[in-house]
Amino acid sequence: MGVAKIPLTSEGLALHGGADPLLLGKPVSLGCVRLADADMLRLLDWLDGAGALASPRAAAGGELHQSLRRRVTFEVR
Repeated sequence: MGVAKIPLTSEGLALHGGADPLLLGKPVSLGCVRLADADMLRLLDWLDGAGALASPRAAAGGELHQSLRRRVTFEVR
């Protein structure tokens, strides 16, 4: 899943990092939106700067979980 994952649905669809750069933009997923890790980190920085992320909390396996505190609107160009 790369550096981060943002769940979009309860069925497991998500926005996540870790995408193979050679496969970005190709129809190889079952519904997830894949980003390069660097792009995912930029998105997380933007969300944090917009005040949209709650404080991180420790989870099993050394993971950190952060919830969205509020909705945000953004445009993909």
